[in-house]
Amino acid sequence: MKIRKGFVSNSSSCSFVVAGYEVKKDDNILFDMVSKMYPKETEEYIKKYPDWSKYEIATSIIDMYGNIEVLNDIEVGYNSDTHMVIGISLAEGDDCNMFDNNEYSFNDIAKLIKDIGESLKKCGVDRKKVIVTGVRMC
Repeated sequence: MKIRKGFVSNSSSCSFVVAGYEVKKDDNILFDMVSKMYPKETEEYIKKYPDWSKYEIATSIIDMYGNIEVLNDIEVGYNSDTHMVIGISLAEGDDCNMFDNNEYSFNDIAKLIKDIGESLKKCGVDRKKVIVTGVRMC
């Protein structure tokens, strides 16, 4: 008989830390921000995938090109009916990757967050700087 000592989990959950901006939950805000940060890529996706929603285009561009994290529902670790967080992932860990480390300089973090904030500002979006910690499905 095998006996396991230590942490045992039957579910997949990840802890995370995200720094960024809390904004009104709106797919147009996300799309507008992404189109300001990645104008060429946005045009390419619109032409290539004309049936996709703005949200699908924005999240696909983020996944492909950006170091941006979007927390917009309970499954991704943010429980709000009215707001979402757009930012950068500072740390994430799960049962399988407990010893992975990320290292950022304060200047790197400040620049990434500033770029997001400036894009949101160009879109005329009210925003609040936040750091969010939590657990989500992974």
